[in-house]
Amino acid sequence: MKMKPATVVAMVAAIIGISISFIAVTTVSNGSMIPIIMVLAFMGFMFFFVFKYLIRPAMNAFRLRKNGLPGTARILSVKDTGMTINNSPVVKLEVEIKDSFGQRYTTSILNLVSRINPQVYSPGMEVAVKIDPKKKENAIIDDDKTGITNNPAVEGLNKTTDWEQNQLETANILRSGHPARAIIKKYTWAGTYANGNDPVADLELEVIPELFPAFSGKTRAIIPEDGVHLYQPGAEVKVKYDLYDSSKIVIDPN
Repeated sequence: MKMKPATVVAMVAAIIGISISFIAVTTVSNGSMIPIIMVLAFMGFMFFFVFKYLIRPAMNAFRLRKNGLPGTARILSVKDTGMTINNSPVVKLEVEIKDSFGQRYTTSILNLVSRINPQVYSPGMEVAVKIDPKKKENAIIDDDKTGITNNPAVEGLNKTTDWEQNQLETANILRSGHPARAIIKKYTWAGTYANGNDPVADLELEVIPELFPAFSGKTRAIIPEDGVHLYQPGAEVKVKYDLYDSSKIVIDPN
């Protein structure tokens, strides 16, 4: 779960400040020790909660993003923990991890998801992870690479400059974009290949969402060498697009 250190510090400082102020007021008002004990107990509970669910995960994520070993994980199940942070739900992912040595094992990962798209993760999905070199069960989702790993729509795109600049954006749309049907209006080879002999093509599309008006758009995609005939004008394909910017469209390989 990502959380800026400054945000964590501010939250802790606010809790401590409010608590100290309350202690001062109650002590001055009646001189009793009971309110002080109650407030200290409350402060202890709040600090434990903040440390366990905010500070420690943030520190762990920061450490693993910097020093963790790369790996991939297949999501086995997704469970709602019932906990939210800034109105965003926290989910528990049961995953099967494959590390850089080819070893496989299962573990669980707590991860913050957008309240706008809480079902961004689903069973069977493959994600990139960072693994604690000292405790392999401790892992986090590698947000910088998740959605790219083992995804035929974006693998090999580093062979062209345009794709290098848009890999992460493409991966994010594949993860959380709005699904739709699309009719190919024009197929143009981009002059390069990926994954060996798979051509990279520019496609002009008529996108047909289920609940929204149809619109025209363009995308660039890696086309399987033996499936070029499936992407010719008139063919129907599945796509995903950014609801907030419909010009961002990607072919959905699933």
